Amino acid sequence: MTGLSITRGLARVLGGGDCWAESAEGQGSTFYLMFKVTREAPAPTILREPRFQPGPARKAVVFAPDTETTAVLIRNLQQFNVEPTRDSRLQLDELLDPPPHFVFIDIDKVEEFRDRLSSFSKQGEFSKLVYLVALTEVSSAMDTLGLTHDSIVTKPINVRALYEVTKHLTETKKRIPKKSGNTGSGLDKTYGKKYPLKILYVDDSSVNVMVGRKLLSRFGYNDIQVCYDGLQAVSAAEKVAYDLIIMDLQMPIADGYTATSMILASDQTGHPPPTIVALTANADENTRNRCISSGFSGFLSKPLVISTLAETLRTTYEARYPEEGSAPGDHSG
Repeated sequence: MTGLSITRGLARVLGGGDCWAESAEGQGSTFYLMFKVTREAPAPTILREPRFQPGPARKAVVFAPDTETTAVLIRNLQQFNVEPTRDSRLQLDELLDPPPHFVFIDIDKVEEFRDRLSSFSKQGEFSKLVYLVALTEVSSAMDTLGLTHDSIVTKPINVRALYEVTKHLTETKKRIPKKSGNTGSGLDKTYGKKYPLKILYVDDSSVNVMVGRKLLSRFGYNDIQVCYDGLQAVSAAEKVAYDLIIMDLQMPIADGYTATSMILASDQTGHPPPTIVALTANADENTRNRCISSGFSGFLSKPLVISTLAETLRTTYEARYPEEGSAPGDHSG
């Protein structure tokens, strides 16, 4: 069912749609694909976020072919006060001088890019590297190339992820060689020991679950429990005293809103009850208000942003265990 999970993910990217199958023994299966489209061909949607403060635009070099995807990327970068320049080269022969704030690198095929990766790595000491990866190849890019989620923007262009990777950087790094191997990704494997938490990850997409577990493992949380629908999550929460539940909103049988309300209302889910954080690709005001009314404590966007995930892990631990050393010894990830 991996293909169905991938197709569902694509449908949700294309305007909040969905994909499912109905089967009848001896007759076969019928697959349904639903997503929203418009009759017109409007300009690509621009994320309506607060604009950056007026001032000189930050610089970016985009290593990508002249395609519609690249055009969408460039238009959105301009909205985020980033001045992009496209470069069609397949690799970087020498350092860019002066260094831009961002270097965007299109990865057409993950396996073929492996040999080119080293030509860009040195530039990463002075510019933030962002990789453009097809939605279906994100896991492969993380495994094969060692990329992290906060250095990836998926194709078709995920405007929310693009905004997240560009919103903080205001100056380039000085040309001083690094003294350590720190990539600046924000990943810290000591989190599992500093902020030990019992975590349940709930998502009906096996691909999303795989990516989420891998990312949490890079924070030092290796014993992540998983459920694939809301009712499974309720049952699991009544058996184990979880500290943190990361809950997808759109799931079969029982969605995230319903499951969260049931968990918090149950007298079998521990005292205090678990901290439940919504996992959603659509964090608009209506969604946030509904999450708050259902009892969610916070939000994580899809795809996961490392800095936001790190903050969620730390603040959850500090809120549940305000006194140092008060966490039970068996709560290590």
